[in-house]
Amino acid sequence: VPNGVTPIVNKIMEMLATCEDLPSKSFKVMVRGGELDSLLGLSSKVEASLGKEAQSQLRVAKLSKQYALPAESRDATAQFDKVLAKDDEVRTCVVSLVEVTAASASDTTWVDKEKLEGMSTSLRNSLQITMEGLTERLSSRKVTLKDLCNVLQPLADATKVADSVQALPILDRMADENDTLKSMVQFCTDEAVAECVISWEKDLTSVPGFEARICTLKSVLGDFPSQKHMAKLMWSCMAADVIFKCEDQKAILSKEPQSLTGEEKKMLGEWLADGQEFLKNGFLAVKLNKRDIPTEILAAAEKMVKDVKTKQDA
Repeated sequence: VPNGVTPIVNKIMEMLATCEDLPSKSFKVMVRGGELDSLLGLSSKVEASLGKEAQSQLRVAKLSKQYALPAESRDATAQFDKVLAKDDEVRTCVVSLVEVTAASASDTTWVDKEKLEGMSTSLRNSLQITMEGLTERLSSRKVTLKDLCNVLQPLADATKVADSVQALPILDRMADENDTLKSMVQFCTDEAVAECVISWEKDLTSVPGFEARICTLKSVLGDFPSQKHMAKLMWSCMAADVIFKCEDQKAILSKEPQSLTGEEKKMLGEWLADGQEFLKNGFLAVKLNKRDIPTEILAAAEKMVKDVKTKQDA
């Protein structure tokens, strides 16, 4: 820095520091001047320039307007008195509750204190009924799924080494277990939502009434089997269906393309569609992270789909 410039820079920084909270102060002046409705109509870019505190206060003000509407007319930001079934609903509800709680404890004058208390109660209710439902369902399902793991693990092991002798009887048995398999998918969904709730532990434990519920839900999540373990087994079961479904029809893949019957060509088309759909979306259906997919089984499923496509395209 050239001689004599440092004092000038320091002076500029001091001046900037005095202006740092001007957006927030300006916001409060405008609100007190009855300009809240105008502020609520600001674009997101202009809103962001007001600072985080003002943004939070605007969200609370917008939420209060949603709260005043009939339940059927509210938008996705209003998670009042409802079961939260998705991660984004949990996230929206927790952020809203934290901001409403902060507004209740501040000198907020543009939202009626009684309305703030009603909003807080409704948001807490949404989280409470969601957490209670998750805890109850996960506890119950984990008891059942422990036994199911003993069935699916041998199937996953057999699929990994392409052992159709071991895999097919288990697949036949699972074909009659549609309700159980649907329950597994719901279990994976529930546990993913529960994990999302727990990710907000620090925020929720600061709100009265949630510390004990968080501890209970965490305890249930820690029980075997985990969502990740079940998702891998479930995905392996689905992969086994792709890999072994045409085991008794493998002769079709060795036939010359011109000798295939119309029925056989149709069957190949169905196998290909099912296999491609599984490879594209199977891991999403059971909430499995792509990096956790068993590589040996994935390779076998990809080979089967490739073989079917090659035969169909010939």
